[in-house]
Amino acid sequence: MSTSEMDDLRWDNNNHLYAIGNSSNKLAVFTVTPTSWSWVATYTVNKPLGLAVQPLPLPWQ
Repeated sequence: MSTSEMDDLRWDNNNHLYAIGNSSNKLAVFTVTPTSWSWVATYTVNKPLGLAVQPLPLPWQ
């Protein structure tokens, strides 16, 4: 992973941290626990506007 500026961070219910950089067009995903962290992946996102994380399954399903 490169050293890109990240503008927004979100967690899910499975120890994943999502970080998005608006100017870098990057979405980085990490696994984070109380004792460790690891990089999972980096994705290119064309002109991101924000970040939302929805745990699955959805309550109405």
